[in-house]
Amino acid sequence: MSPLSIEQRYANILRGSTDNSPLTTPAYKLSMAQAGYPMRWEHFYLHFRRGGAQYIPFDFKAVLEALRPRLPNIREQGFLEAHGYGFTPAMVAALEGDMSFTVQPKGSWVNEQEPVALMGGPSFFISWYEDLAIAFNFPMQIATALIEGERKFLASCQGEADVIRLVWEAVKNICHSEDPLDLVGYPKVAVTVKEQSFRYSICDQIVKLGNALDGEIHRAFEVGTRSMTCMAQHRIVLEECKRAGIHRTANVQLAYDIGMIPVGTTGHEHQERFGHDINGFRAVRDRRPEQPSYLFDTYDPMQSGIPDAVQAMLEDRKRACSVRFDSGNQEDQLRDFTRAQEQHGLDISYLFMDGYDNVRVMSMENFADKLGVPREKRHYGMGGYFVSKPALTPYTRDRLAMVFKLCQTGGPGYDGNMGTRNVKKYSGSPGKESLAGRPIVVVAPDGTRYIAQQGEGLTFPGGGCPRNERGGPKPTKPSILSPKTEAISEACRMRDLGWLDF
Repeated sequence: MSPLSIEQRYANILRGSTDNSPLTTPAYKLSMAQAGYPMRWEHFYLHFRRGGAQYIPFDFKAVLEALRPRLPNIREQGFLEAHGYGFTPAMVAALEGDMSFTVQPKGSWVNEQEPVALMGGPSFFISWYEDLAIAFNFPMQIATALIEGERKFLASCQGEADVIRLVWEAVKNICHSEDPLDLVGYPKVAVTVKEQSFRYSICDQIVKLGNALDGEIHRAFEVGTRSMTCMAQHRIVLEECKRAGIHRTANVQLAYDIGMIPVGTTGHEHQERFGHDINGFRAVRDRRPEQPSYLFDTYDPMQSGIPDAVQAMLEDRKRACSVRFDSGNQEDQLRDFTRAQEQHGLDISYLFMDGYDNVRVMSMENFADKLGVPREKRHYGMGGYFVSKPALTPYTRDRLAMVFKLCQTGGPGYDGNMGTRNVKKYSGSPGKESLAGRPIVVVAPDGTRYIAQQGEGLTFPGGGCPRNERGGPKPTKPSILSPKTEAISEACRMRDLGWLDF
């Protein structure tokens, strides 16, 4: 038997198992597929917003292929159905579909805002990968630190330590063969595991949150899957959360493994594929029997999201629902909803997310008290607060703001009711806009880096061919949007927000 590749070994460490379980995804991916178009061909891209250029130590295409999920078994399907997240026949078929990749090569540098990977395939299948793909930020940061001379690392668990050592092995192999910065002869990397210190830090975070919630810790739920470095690290987080009285998590696999409740609403991609807030709200309301939840900041929270959410509620007044706060001025947003609730007698629960910590929770609690919002209707999704904040490593997802975004729905030749449609998230917070179309990276002969479109025929002064092969120097300047990428973004903006005075 041949030894496993570095990429297969990383995939196994990342998901904490050699089993390609379909549960290794957040619950909201399942609810969106139930309320969406799971077999529609779509493109998603992986990128980071800040932190400077990063080095790629693995062949991420091979990692993604190694992570490909199998179909759910009877016990898994029973668990999912019991909590309202059962696989539909279309979701099962989507997992058996084809997929395409355009991935920045192993041994290359990737710049801020650039796509690390562009992935195409059936909607549910490609969307399923999000949190595992976002975790790629950790080996990229470790590889960058190694190349810049770091040799001592702290790890929160053995899985995290294994990733660090694997990155060291990968970078040494790359540098030995191509020598961009010779690491051969350097002392072996030193990794110290301090799991108990990590657990103490998590417990400290939980105590602070419990105080902010006046002892009602059950009103918090855990959504830190996107912040994890590996599944072993997230398991520790959830063990401590469960012990403290937090029983809800977005991590379906660990909910199944350790006896927690999987929870998830919808993401921005759901609103984007439906083209307008009201269409997405009606879909999640009418296609799932569970309580619908409305995420209202995809386009413009105040002028589109909130009015359309209220409209969806008025169309089915007896239906209890929730609204998810994810960016912008959440106090103003809550004030608008409470006015509508008082005026129309609506049954609304409030889910507060987007970088909450104990201080921000206490502030929102005080504000909601003044508005008369019942405590049992206020819930807080805590992500990086339980994972990144107590982490022993500085190389967290928050440092790069790594994200995975839908950029095109409907593929070539798609003849659905909307055809091929470029999409993007706008958000109520600056810096969170995503790219549309099918973005890739093209490097000009003079080293200028462009975020172009797949198939865009770029030409350069003086001739010469663009390159995107392995290697090349670390970028020192921001990447430039190509003419086609800019045009697609502006076309999306005019289509989606042209009615706003912006």
